[in-house]
Amino acid sequence: MAKRFNIIYTAILLVMLLLLSGCAGQVTDDVVARVNGQPVTRQDVDDFIRMVYLYMPDLEEIYSGGANAALLEEEIIWLLIEHKVLKQELDRLSLKPDEGALEDYFQQFREELIRYIYETEGNYLERLQELELNETQLKLIPGSTIMRELLFQHVTAGITEEDAKIYAQENPFLLEQPASVYVYRILLESRQEALEMRRLLEQGANFMEMGKKHSLDGFVELGYIRETDIFDPFFIEAAFQLEPGELSEPVETPQGYYIILVTEKEEALMLDFEQAREGIMAAMQEEYYEEYFYRLLQESKIETF
Repeated sequence: MAKRFNIIYTAILLVMLLLLSGCAGQVTDDVVARVNGQPVTRQDVDDFIRMVYLYMPDLEEIYSGGANAALLEEEIIWLLIEHKVLKQELDRLSLKPDEGALEDYFQQFREELIRYIYETEGNYLERLQELELNETQLKLIPGSTIMRELLFQHVTAGITEEDAKIYAQENPFLLEQPASVYVYRILLESRQEALEMRRLLEQGANFMEMGKKHSLDGFVELGYIRETDIFDPFFIEAAFQLEPGELSEPVETPQGYYIILVTEKEEALMLDFEQAREGIMAAMQEEYYEEYFYRLLQESKIETF
């Protein structure tokens, strides 16, 4: 399998965290839930599970039986319940996704799935057949993104700049820009290997070349990270102690030993509204949408069996 890049991680998150639209299944199937009278069936759940395995083949062994399988099914049922709520609200508002945009998004989605996970179209089609899936079903995943965006744009359209200014006054942390560093790192199995790698780098070896060749996970260039980002605390501490151009000593973490290189460093800043406007608007819109959708869930008649 090819190494998985950030864009495919985004696709995986869409499978696991966003809402699928209109999964196949007949009313005569075993019903696992109802949302305002509309059923979620056992077939819906099984189809979803197979799509998870398409995007994350390694998970099939982990979740194919026992307690893990039950936990996965429970999560999927609630995702499908949320899907029903989303779809019903779009129908109520007479909002329909653009079919051309959906097809374009799906083709990009398909190409990246082949490139970053299956390497060849033959491998991809073989896996589809093995999982008894078809591409019509796969269009549900990009479709869910477009549906969510459609509702998001509708419910946040009335938010004004004046609203955002008031929101910034109520949430002053949005005007804070945390310190950040631009990070490269190499992950090695042992401290001795990390010390040897550091020696070679100090003697002039190219960091990117050595990282691509020797790092355990292959992700050498992290880019900008902030102190508030979710990384191992020892890694964050070591990275922010470095000055541009400086190499770290081996940093021990549960994943292994890191050698870290920082190339740029930016101190924390306080921004004015205009500088932070885009981020403030985005935060306010997201909060408004989440509250809106939560109310939809609260007001829906949801039964689980």
